[in-house]
Amino acid sequence: MLLSLRQSLLFFLLILGLGNLTSGQTQELNGKDLAIYSEQGCLSDYADYTKQLGWKVGLTLPIGVASTFLGMIPGALIGSSLGQILDPTNGWGDLAYGIEGAAVTGLIGLAVSAGFEAFYITKLVQVHYMKKVLEEMQQGQGKSLEKFYKKYFKRYPADATRVDQGKLRFYLADFNSSGRLCDGLLKRKAPKARHLRKKRYSRLLANFKDVAVAIHKVVNL
Repeated sequence: MLLSLRQSLLFFLLILGLGNLTSGQTQELNGKDLAIYSEQGCLSDYADYTKQLGWKVGLTLPIGVASTFLGMIPGALIGSSLGQILDPTNGWGDLAYGIEGAAVTGLIGLAVSAGFEAFYITKLVQVHYMKKVLEEMQQGQGKSLEKFYKKYFKRYPADATRVDQGKLRFYLADFNSSGRLCDGLLKRKAPKARHLRKKRYSRLLANFKDVAVAIHKVVNL
């Protein structure tokens, strides 16, 4: 009888010990999962690129206007020379051709400047959006993060049955903590060594489309 009681007690202690061990392992695993949400990961790179693009947006227009006016000078000279060739006896013709040449080069310069300005503004909006998404991903809520969820499910509606917002946030945090968001591996065109060495953010940082495609592939493995 005494032996039976001892065996029962030992069995109870063994079960209790295994239960505590399993609970400790689960808490540790959950702690590791939660830790990735607080890691900076690629956030600093997105912040740096946002500042760079902000400077480019601010400087492109004034530099473009100055370059346009400077470019009008050779345009006027070329137009005037063309006027002398086509109508050497008409002095006013030289002036007219010079004005037309300046106008043409001026319009070309403005068009080029406007194109660069639009390009940098578009990039700035995309990069700043991803920066906000990562910041709100750490907090677990925010307008940009909610927009990320909506855009993803609009792009891949069938994935709504396989993944929820919490899982999307986890994948995003995992890509961020592992550095995949900023090492160029999620880009459609793989970066070259010089892009990594010089930190060419335009070739390294993933935008929404890059991230969505990568998550979609993981969800549908």
